[in-house]
This record gives sequence, structure tokens and C-alpha cells, in this order.
Amino acid sequence: MAIPSTLWDLFQHAVSPRLAVLAQRERMASLLEAFFLDAHLALLNEAGPIGVAKAARAFLAERGFDLSALHELPVGLFVDRRLVGEQLEQMGFLAEEIGASQLAADPRLEGRLVGPIRDPEGRIQSFWAPHPGHRGPRYLFKGKWKESVGLIGLDAALRPAAAGREHLVIVEQLWDALLLQSRGLGNVAAIAGPPHALTPQRWERLATLGVRRITMAIAADEKEWGRVRATLAATFPTRSGPEVFHLPPGTLPNGRGVGRWVRDRGLEAFRSLLEADTVHVDRYQAATILRERRAGPALHVVRDGSVGPGAADPASIPGTAPASPSTGGICRVHHCAPTECFCFD
Repeated sequence: MAIPSTLWDLFQHAVSPRLAVLAQRERMASLLEAFFLDAHLALLNEAGPIGVAKAARAFLAERGFDLSALHELPVGLFVDRRLVGEQLEQMGFLAEEIGASQLAADPRLEGRLVGPIRDPEGRIQSFWAPHPGHRGPRYLFKGKWKESVGLIGLDAALRPAAAGREHLVIVEQLWDALLLQSRGLGNVAAIAGPPHALTPQRWERLATLGVRRITMAIAADEKEWGRVRATLAATFPTRSGPEVFHLPPGTLPNGRGVGRWVRDRGLEAFRSLLEADTVHVDRYQAATILRERRAGPALHVVRDGSVGPGAADPASIPGTAPASPSTGGICRVHHCAPTECFCFD
């Protein structure tokens, strides 16, 4: 039964402002968990129109997920906005709370898969939502999460049993991270974007979490790795951050995610690839500089960060390009990009 709004108002006035804020925060955390639970049950029970659930399950099967183990997969299905609102009210949340959360406000959510983005402590901070029929935009994200959370999947990857703080494997696509985790490789997290989307703030977040070694299992060319190395040099000029390794260009085929590679060759082959073929970014950079010296003048990056403008500003390095500008200012409520807000309509 929903709590009458008058009773909730009385509670808020009866306690100190600090306790009221904490209680409101806990209510919102519970609402986010209830929203995902409702979506997860909708996928498991094939709620809603048969075609919607069938398309969602086919999408997951195509990406290598075991449909008999969907109960273990942190993925749900958003069926109908009106139905979601009713279900949340039945769980005890006020209509005003549901409306303020904007969880069910975006009409583009209907028919999409939904998954939580949790911080390392396991609290939901955002959601991702792709459409199984590839309807654009490719992904919806609720609000901004990248700088505060860092990567998708850290809640599982940093558990003691997964040992992600000792060695974290980073992939581009969240589906790849979920697939690897579901197959037993727990120390994996996803950028949900290309390697250069790892801003200094996101690298610093990994450092503050105590991650000591990172392997980037990503198909990227020399230009993309140049941007990543420039960001690392600017973020950790004295190398006080994690030790970073990556697979050289050409190791993984472009256009094919790690998940497909693992489906074709198996998880053990992927483990062997990470052990045998990864190269430390400093050693790879040294080899790159040596090759460029033989070919002509090159920009030299020294370890103390005291270099020309290229180290401080990745966009100034020849052969690289600045990050794409934000497409913000579209959502009338939060002035954010259309892929970052469930309330966008």
C-alpha cells in the first residue's frame, strides 16, 4: 500500500532536516532498485506483448547469453510506461516520487532492455537502455554517470573474489563485459564507448578505487592508442596511477567486439591472449617513438610530464583529434544530451 502523501509530509516535518534528507535519499535508492526489479521480472516472466519479450530474448541469445540463466543476468525489460508506474505504486511508492524520478517518463524506453549502472559499493547510479530492434539512439542513459562511477560493471569486478583491484580488464561494450562476467571472468568492466572516452576524471576514479593494474582488451588503431597514451601522460605525469597494458593494434579485429571473439574461440583462449600478447603502454610508446624516429621527426613524451603542449592537451598531438563535443541542450528539463536522460521526449 502506498504511503499517503500527508503522512510522508508529517514524517519529513517531524525529523531533523539532515535525517529527512537521508530518508529521502534512501527512498530514492529503494525506488531505483524497485524499478530494476520490475524490469528484471518482466524479462524473466516474458511480460507484455509476446513479440516484445521474444525480440529481447533473441537479442540476448545472439550475443551469447544463456537464456536459462537470465535470472543471474543484470538485465530487464521495460514494457509499458503506465504499467511500470502502477507496479511501482503497488510497491509502496508515491505517484509524486515516481514522477519526480522521471524513471517512466521517456516514451522511447518502451520495448528496450534495461540494466543498472552501479557504483563500486553496489548502489544504482544510472541505467542503460538499448533497443533489441536497433531503434535509435543506440543507447539511452539516465543522467550523467561516467565521471562519478567510472566504468560499467565495477560493482562486480571489484569484489574480492573477482580481484579486479589487482587486475582489471577493460572492454568497450557493456555487452562484452556482461558476457565475460557471466562466463566466469569477473574482473571485467566496460567503457560504454571508445577508449578516448576515458577522460582524466574517469582514470582518476579508477586510481582512487585502488586499481593497480589495467589491461585494455580493445580493438583500436595507432591513432586511438595515441590519444589514450596522451590522456594517461596528462593524468598521471609521475605514473602514480595504475599500471596500464593494452593489446597492440591488429590483435583484435576492428568492428568485432571482444564478446564475439570469445564466442568464436572460447574464454580460455581469451585468458591466454591477455597473458601472452599485452604490452605495457610505456614500452609500446617507446617502440612507437623509435619507429617514428626512423621515419622522421616525432613528439617525445617524457615521464615527468614536462613536455610540449601535446602531453597536457591530447588534442594538440599530431594525428589525433579532440573528443566529440557534447550534443547537450536538447532535454528541456536538464539541458542534457538526448541519450543521457530518460525524461527526454
